[in-house]
Amino acid sequence: MLFGGICSMTNRSLIPRLAPDTLIDINPTYRQPMNRRFALLAVTVSILSACGPVATVPTPLVQGQFTPAAITGTMRQVADWQINSWSTNGFAKPKYNWTYCAAYTGIFQAGLATGDGKYHDFLRKVSDDLQWRTGTRRYFADDYCVGQVFSQLYAQDRQPKMIGPWRALADEIVNKPNNESLSLATRDIMEREWAWCDALFMGPTSLAYLSKATGERTYLDTALKLWWKTSDFLYSPEERLYFRDESYFDKREKKRQEGVLVAREWLGHGGHGSGTVQHAIGPSRPRAAPCAVPRHGSPDRQPADGGRHVACFAA
Repeated sequence: MLFGGICSMTNRSLIPRLAPDTLIDINPTYRQPMNRRFALLAVTVSILSACGPVATVPTPLVQGQFTPAAITGTMRQVADWQINSWSTNGFAKPKYNWTYCAAYTGIFQAGLATGDGKYHDFLRKVSDDLQWRTGTRRYFADDYCVGQVFSQLYAQDRQPKMIGPWRALADEIVNKPNNESLSLATRDIMEREWAWCDALFMGPTSLAYLSKATGERTYLDTALKLWWKTSDFLYSPEERLYFRDESYFDKREKKRQEGVLVAREWLGHGGHGSGTVQHAIGPSRPRAAPCAVPRHGSPDRQPADGGRHVACFAA
């Protein structure tokens, strides 16, 4: 998902093996400690999502494998490969396509981590080509995912044109009722609300970046409200994963577990979709300070983590 065509790279050693409990500092701009598990989340989750099943054969850790230099080197290698692929082969889809937007977020972070301005310049060129406009389907989250990079670039360069059209759309999203059922029986609901779990990467993150860039809390409040609406509808506490959408609620697969044949919920795109949700949570994960979330829920509901991190992200 993160870098289109990355599966053609046969060297899967690029996918890091992350020890969960060691803190490292990889962000030269904000100087915030980041858990290794999330240090290259934009790379790891997305590569795994795009490439399908990967054999989980343990490989021994190599001395120095997780130094800041090694991590930023991997980020640079992947970002350079993708940019070169686009430069050579062109873009097969419109440049606002959500799969490209996932790549843009990783490329932006590569620029922060390496201090190399070429990544910023590349994203500026893409955004200029789009005239800083989102996609054609106005309220469809896929088509405004690119608002993430517009907001990030605006936070650096402070040129109003960078968020003009996107902010106008965000104002519409904030001001519309957002009170429809997320059931697929609601005609064309995905065109208006976040009725599939992947939208939790496209929508809340875009609004949260805009909130952070502008200082306008309303965008974050809407992101949180709609995050909870979608999580309450699609999250499975039993599996601790998200259903892709309502169409998977009644699907079952039979699986033997400890010698007993049991019926289990089939979470469509369970790895892909839930990985995408984790991608949305990831950018906010480094913030260590506790953040309040205006939502009361049972303590066993894992999406509470996501809501808290979205809140911390724009704090």
